[in-house]
Amino acid sequence: MSLKTLGKNTLIYAFGNIGLRAASFFVIPVYAHSLSLTEFGLLMIILTTVQVMIIFMDCGMRTTLIRFLKEYEDKKLLNILLGSTSFINLIAGLIVTFISFAFLTPFFQNVLHTKNIAVYLSLSCGAALAHSLCHLFLSYYRATNQAMKFMIVSVASAILLLITTAISLYLYKLGIAGAMAAYIITYISLLGFLLIDIFSKTGISISTDSISRFFHFGFPFIFFMSGHFVMAGANLYFLSFMVGVDIVGIYSIGTKLAQIMYIVVVLPFQLAFQPYLLNSLSENVIEEKIGKAFNYLVVGMILMSFFVVLASRVLIPMIAPPEYSSSFSVMLLLLPISILNGIYVYSETLVIGKNKTKVIAYIMLICAVLTVALNFLLIPALNWYGAVLASSITFLLASFTLLFIGTKDLKIKIDWKNLKNVFFMFIIFILTEFIFQKNNNLFFYTYTFFFMFLTMTLIYISPLCGDKEKIILRNISSNLKKFIKN
Repeated sequence: MSLKTLGKNTLIYAFGNIGLRAASFFVIPVYAHSLSLTEFGLLMIILTTVQVMIIFMDCGMRTTLIRFLKEYEDKKLLNILLGSTSFINLIAGLIVTFISFAFLTPFFQNVLHTKNIAVYLSLSCGAALAHSLCHLFLSYYRATNQAMKFMIVSVASAILLLITTAISLYLYKLGIAGAMAAYIITYISLLGFLLIDIFSKTGISISTDSISRFFHFGFPFIFFMSGHFVMAGANLYFLSFMVGVDIVGIYSIGTKLAQIMYIVVVLPFQLAFQPYLLNSLSENVIEEKIGKAFNYLVVGMILMSFFVVLASRVLIPMIAPPEYSSSFSVMLLLLPISILNGIYVYSETLVIGKNKTKVIAYIMLICAVLTVALNFLLIPALNWYGAVLASSITFLLASFTLLFIGTKDLKIKIDWKNLKNVFFMFIIFILTEFIFQKNNNLFFYTYTFFFMFLTMTLIYISPLCGDKEKIILRNISSNLKKFIKN
């Protein structure tokens, strides 16, 4: 498989993933203008809880399906692969639901600052189960290179979520429960389509041997996925406990804005890169290809970050009331973490390619414990800045530890000499933007475009941009000029 194929699939997944993930962004104005700041903060904590539940309900079955699809397809046993992975997913969902009601009710009462927790907990469990099953079957499209179908289904689900949320909150004024009901309706509708489309072609069956095999492969994913969550999302719980629900709403807006870069660049890359790497392990030139893929990922993340900063200046006043204005500061400081998260995604895939899932689990558990300790120490003293600092330290440790292990095992060389200059430019940009953010729009946009042009020039004249890449850029530039003239 060529890098061109990787790029093509990444672009298609970008549109599909933007649709699927951007739904959570597009509903923010609906949430922010229909709910109070406190209600918005509560909803963000509930949606974060859904993401935690998904980790345990999924049991690593999405990656398991991709890992074993070729083997089971060659044996004409796709019905067993799909049936067994979905069975594990369903049983795990029921177990998580039971544990949540039986043992975790006091915890959720404290974190949500309410005693009426049964409704919220029921909606969270239902949303998590429907979401995890949908993503399991969407992984089938990824594994079988049906990127276009993935895109169509994803965009359709995003539109449906926006419509159902608007109806629930604007028309019927159902509040937080209405927002969660819209979430469940969307994913159940998507799940129904996926079941009909996929199982009508493959059939469905369950094998006890396959269940055991898949569970043993996928179970370690729970540990490093939960570790990843603690590093990236658990700070909302700490902020709620130690500062208050209102700050959770402000921090969440900043997080969503920073995730635009992650949604547009990192997640599409991950969707395409994982099957690409697993299918290329036997090739002789894998070291060169995978090394270049890292360069493309880093450059793409940094360039997209400039557009996120530019867009956020306009978007925050549009999507939220004035009390959310400090979300811009949160977004700025979270962008470097999003880039570290992208490096983590790349590194994690390399280690998975060598079947060292336990190594990832150990590293992520250590980093998760460190994150908890840092949040307890830093948030009381530094408020939300402490949450950002805690995540920054642990993501730096996790991403570069896994990168070292992955590149060493696969003998991949990274062009650090040129990449470090680009990283340095980016950090300087973030820090100066943070300092000058209160200046007028003329200064802000002039300064941002100047720094973006400077960074792009540095990339273009460096070895990061080879002859082939320069030819592609010249062709794009030429086509744009022709388009503008016409």
